[in-house]
Amino acid sequence: MNLTKPKSVQLVRKPVLSVMGLLSLLGSKQINSTVLKGKQVLPPDSNIGVIATLFNKPRDLTHYGEVAIMIYNSNDTADMINNNVSCNLQWCHLPDLGKNAVMMLYQLDNIRTNPYDIWQKAGRPVYPSYKLFDQMRNAMDSYQISKPIPYTHAGNLTISIPLPSVVLLHACEKPLTPPSKVTSVRVKLIVLEQVMIIWNDIQERLYTLVTDQIIKNVHVLPCVYSNRCLLTYEVVTSDKSNGSYTPIHTTNIQFTLHIHWVTDPNTNPIYYKVRAVDYWGQTGEYSDAACVQC
Repeated sequence: MNLTKPKSVQLVRKPVLSVMGLLSLLGSKQINSTVLKGKQVLPPDSNIGVIATLFNKPRDLTHYGEVAIMIYNSNDTADMINNNVSCNLQWCHLPDLGKNAVMMLYQLDNIRTNPYDIWQKAGRPVYPSYKLFDQMRNAMDSYQISKPIPYTHAGNLTISIPLPSVVLLHACEKPLTPPSKVTSVRVKLIVLEQVMIIWNDIQERLYTLVTDQIIKNVHVLPCVYSNRCLLTYEVVTSDKSNGSYTPIHTTNIQFTLHIHWVTDPNTNPIYYKVRAVDYWGQTGEYSDAACVQC
């Protein structure tokens, strides 16, 4: 950005990178799925496709705690856009995730999650304003179609999926504990009006894996994992490390990075903390504070 002082590099995430975020919610085991048009089974190279998976807990390889079903409508060589297809998603014989299990529906398309469209409607400026950058970044993440809704091991939903788009159904059993603490929060001043906040959501725990009934064959294995079934990360800020903190965003954050647009810039210290919030509203412990301009 040649008009910023100092000159800066700005990144607006492409939709394909946001799709990678949805793919990360797929499980470790793929299960059978079929796409039907009437009574006809569609071939694998058709525009409409589905991937269904299960995810097991690291400490119990026989217990599945999540279900993820991805539906896509894609044809890279087609001239048509926003050609809606109404799909009836039916599932049965899936694992029972318990009475408190919920599911979320995410969608990426050219209508609600299209930073490029926002830039075009603003007149395609060579050097977007910080406000326009903020609007574009608010459209980067997948759209949450609804709040968490109860999950059942058999059911159906009717979903409208335009061309191109991706829809993910993600169902989880309720965890026994809140999300773990977010760690390693780092902040970087891009320009005076923009602060980049990055954090880690990876923990390492030791799990016991029993291979047979003989005690000598019980192994303790390290397992690296991250919080799953998260509604958002909550990023808060304050002008004092032990002061009152307020949220800095109105949309849900799905990646471990956020750009804060500082509307009233100055050279005073700014402190940030981050915590995870899961589908049930359970909140993890706030991270340690990180400071910029300190």
